[in-house]
Amino acid sequence: MSRSNGSRTRQSPRALKITFRAKLAPGENVLILGATGVTGKLAVRIAKLLGAARVVAAGRNQQILNSLRQLGADATIRLDTSAKDLHEAFVREAGEFVLRPL
Repeated sequence: MSRSNGSRTRQSPRALKITFRAKLAPGENVLILGATGVTGKLAVRIAKLLGAARVVAAGRNQQILNSLRQLGADATIRLDTSAKDLHEAFVREAGEFVLRPL
């Protein structure tokens, strides 16, 4: 990361919380809300590098969601949809999960 972009430098430590606070164990499934932001993108990559079995990225920007598979996302969920469609997407893509807020 470049120091010339201060926002990226400040965001990086938050993404690293996935290692220390979420206590991700290899083989677990991960749902990342807000995956279209800088921290979310980092979290997608870090989760995969730490051995997550399945990484589901959720956000509102479809263009960025489309690019997250290159960072390791196995599936994406668009958050700005109807409640019914959102519920179906979470069940289909994320299945059962434990919520561990960072």
